[in-house]
Amino acid sequence: MKKTYLLAVLSVVVAIFGSVEAQSYSVWFTNPTNGSTIWNVYGPNKVSITPTIDATGSNDQYHLKWKVILNTDNGSYTIYDSKTFPTIYRDYGSYNWSVELKEVLTTGSEYSRATSSVSFEVKYTLYAANNFGGGSINLEGSTVSSGSSVHKTVGESISVGAIDQNDGAGYYTIWNTNGTYNSIWQIRGADISGATSRNYSYTVASGDNGATLVAGLRKITNITFQNNFVGVGNGGVITVNGTQYNSPTSSFQVVEQNAITASAQGLPLTNGIEYSFAQWNDGNTSSTRTFYPNANATYTANFIGKPTNSGEYVSAGAPVGQPIIVTWTDNPNTAVNQFQIWRRVKHNGVVGSDVLLTTVGRGVQTYTDHAYLATNGYTNDL
Repeated sequence: MKKTYLLAVLSVVVAIFGSVEAQSYSVWFTNPTNGSTIWNVYGPNKVSITPTIDATGSNDQYHLKWKVILNTDNGSYTIYDSKTFPTIYRDYGSYNWSVELKEVLTTGSEYSRATSSVSFEVKYTLYAANNFGGGSINLEGSTVSSGSSVHKTVGESISVGAIDQNDGAGYYTIWNTNGTYNSIWQIRGADISGATSRNYSYTVASGDNGATLVAGLRKITNITFQNNFVGVGNGGVITVNGTQYNSPTSSFQVVEQNAITASAQGLPLTNGIEYSFAQWNDGNTSSTRTFYPNANATYTANFIGKPTNSGEYVSAGAPVGQPIIVTWTDNPNTAVNQFQIWRRVKHNGVVGSDVLLTTVGRGVQTYTDHAYLATNGYTNDL
């Protein structure tokens, strides 16, 4: 039974460490390798390393198992008859690790058979991106796609540069330094104090693993102003930044969240309609106001149009003893398509309220009030 057991153990050793007929012992790292650099993003201060080794060697006749000891900067790890150690987490820096291969005999004795060492470096991974999530950006002197990465250690510098470009969503974006919403670089969602230059050098700090340097490009918005009576033959005027323009205006280019001021001028009388300002299309009732657009927009000044009696030649009268007749001509503006006839009566010197008698369509031009007759002198009712 003991011989069978040893043969089973030897079969495991052959599978892991090679032929039992080898005449020498050796062990070496397969991860990390000597002089290598390791980077990944496990956390803001952590990079994950899974050490692996390989080995060859012959076996003592009393061989029980192989014992592999990993000596790190922060303690030792031991595995048996295996090539893979548990995952280890490290911050940035340079590291020197060693591994020792021991043979454990059935007698309980251990013999060191081979050793090896490895030197490697751990770096952070950082990214450079535009705030709209796409396009191109300058990283370490080269134009690359937004979201590209670079590997650095704490204290090293990263050079980044913002590029004016279309954002793919209908806007041209720029590095803005002239206004109230100027560009700035960000990291971990916060502005970097003083990082207002298009080309910027950032010094990597502890905890930056996985962080992204973001270029704060600003959209150029296209803004148009108009009055809501544009289609009546005269669109009127609108004052923009102190200068009058015909409505609708041409497009004004405004960096997002910067100011542009407009004043609704109205149109006092046009083709029988008198217009008075009511509100802007967003509900604001100030005829002069400052806008801070963050997207392309058309701002419309809404006016209330009130028909006038100018040119309608309204008259009322009748032969004595006959019902009162009101006549008129249609308003010159064809948009006026209804007319209301109202009556107000003064009875014994007291004026009553207005009473709506009827509403008629365009083209009628006459109405007879059968409730009252014309007289040749004053009566109780006027």
